[in-house]
Amino acid sequence: DLTEGLFDSMKKRLPWLILLLFLGMGVSSVVGIFENVVSQLAIIVCFQSLILDMAGNVGTQSL
Repeated sequence: DLTEGLFDSMKKRLPWLILLLFLGMGVSSVVGIFENVVSQLAIIVCFQSLILDMAGNVGTQSL
């Protein structure tokens, strides 16, 4: 909405962005645990970023 204020817009986006931050940290921890598997199957890392980007897209669309 073009008439929506800055703080209203932030209230809608911030939870999704914080969720994305914590998901990124969680995935980094899991990748560290399974580093030997990831080194053998590097294509898995491509899907990691696709899945996490979905949360960012939801945050953008909630404006």
